[in-house]
Parts: sequence; C-alpha cells; structure tokens
Amino acid sequence: MSNIMRRRGGSPLGGGSKAVLTTKDFLGKTGKEAYVKPTDLLTFVDDGRIEDIQSMDHFFSLIKEDLKMVINRKVLIDRGGVKYKFERFLRPKGEEGEKVVCLGRIEQFTADFQRGKFIIDFSFEELVAEAEKV
Repeated sequence: MSNIMRRRGGSPLGGGSKAVLTTKDFLGKTGKEAYVKPTDLLTFVDDGRIEDIQSMDHFFSLIKEDLKMVINRKVLIDRGGVKYKFERFLRPKGEEGEKVVCLGRIEQFTADFQRGKFIIDFSFEELVAEAEKV
C-alpha cells in the first residue's frame, strides 16, 4: 500500500502522517516540478506591491499552521491587473483569509494542500532565502 500512497502523492506512513514539503521541493530544486520558479518568486519580491508580499507572508504562515482551507475556485484581478485568489482558513472560532497572488503554479500548491498531500515547515522568508541560493 505504501507504493500506492507514494504514487498518489500521499504519505506512505501510517497513522495519518503527511509528507513534508520543503522549500527546495516547492521551488523545483529536487527534480520535482516547481510550484513557483525561484526567478519568478524573486521578481515578485523585488517588484511586487509590499501589501501583496505581506499577504503572501501571512498566507504561508496560515499554511504552516496546517489549518483547514475553504475551497475557492474563483480567480480575481486586482486594480493593478494582478491575478489573485482570496483563500480562507477555518479556525475554531471563525474564518481567517488572505489574498494570494497567482504566481506560477500556486493554485496547484493550494489544491495539493487542500487534498492533504503535504504539510510545510517553512515561512515565506525562508522560501525567499532558498530562492536566493544559486
């Protein structure tokens, strides 16, 4: 059964353990397809609106908490022409949400997270630091 779970993108471990997605995995540095290429992430950090960067930082902190996400399929366009989604997370006493700029395959990242394929143990700052490494 472990080979089947690995093939489906889940954890081969029993007991509900999930695979841990690393910064290198996210950026495609381990041979897997990148969710966001390092150059695209660094361009966003260098040229993007500071509010959008702060939103992405908060989004990754919510993902890191492994909160349940509400499915949102609607892609919007902000006043600056940037595609984004507003992703909502469930907390015990209410919802919390954040704007997520549609960089690379970030929509696939959120879909894979919603399906429980992995957890993350990194922050947005750590992701950017990994992208800066050559």
